[in-house]
Formats: sequence, C-alpha cells, structure tokens
Amino acid sequence: MLAAAAADSKCLVVGVDANAAGMVEASRRAARPGARGLPNAVFVAAAVERLPVELTAVADDVTVNFPWGSLLRGLLAPEPTVLGAVAGTMKPGAQLRVVFSVTDHDGIAGVPTVDDAA
Repeated sequence: MLAAAAADSKCLVVGVDANAAGMVEASRRAARPGARGLPNAVFVAAAVERLPVELTAVADDVTVNFPWGSLLRGLLAPEPTVLGAVAGTMKPGAQLRVVFSVTDHDGIAGVPTVDDAA
C-alpha cells in the first residue's frame, strides 16, 4: 500500500483492515514528516461487512492482499455480502486484484493449499 502511495502522490491510497493493529507500522511510516511521509495514504479500521459509506464507489483500483477471516471466506465461497461490499467500493470499470496466501497457516478448513507438487 505504501509503495502505491509513494509511486503516485496524486493518487489517494486507502488501507482497510478489520484489525487496526495490523496497520500501525504502515500508518506510522506514512505519517513521517518531510519527504518520507505519505499524506496521500490513509487508514481505515473496519470489517468488510461494515465499510464506511465514504468508501462507496470511490476506487479506481482495489487490491486485497492476503485476506483472512470473513473476507477470505467471503471471497472464496463466494458470499454476496462480502463480494457486494468489495464491489461497492469500486467505480464503474474499476479493477479488482486479490492476492491469496497458499500456506496451511493462512488457509481455511476445506480449502486446499498449494504445495510444491501443485
């Protein structure tokens, strides 16, 4: 997320995570004063099922990195509530990218992981 904000200072980059603690270090780095700060990076602590209305139809691009919990289940199942919430953040024609983890640790029951043989 910070790389995207650094790459284009005219682009607003919004990080969303249900676990605010997961964004602490990134938000600290973005808030650094001077040339190393990223004023175009903002952080929102919210679950996908309860995204702020301010995020409705604002995104040109959405990237979901290593989802877990209800977001992971909702993307893989797929669940209309989760897919609707993600889609609801997107402008018409926006692009969605999802990066999944393929390790046992990050998986959910009933969803196979990718191993060397796969």
